Amino acid sequence: MKFKAYLEEKDISLAQASTELDVSTECVRLWAEEKRIPRPDQMKRIYNWSHGVVTPNDFYDLPDDEARANGLSHQMASYEGAAA
Repeated sequence: MKFKAYLEEKDISLAQASTELDVSTECVRLWAEEKRIPRPDQMKRIYNWSHGVVTPNDFYDLPDDEARANGLSHQMASYEGAAA
């Protein structure tokens, strides 16, 4: 889940998140607006703080599990069709 979506779903303010994550409110705002990616140590704190709901991958534009699975199925079908 994206960081901003997590904050909204849990009704957590930027100020509250910044206190609980031990970073500035500005830092939390930049993460929520996807203008800055947390450092590895911060990502670990976010992951633990959100109980694993917000993952490091959520800070990158990676396809979700379903999209990856569909893409792999499509690639395999193309490969199998070419091999026939």
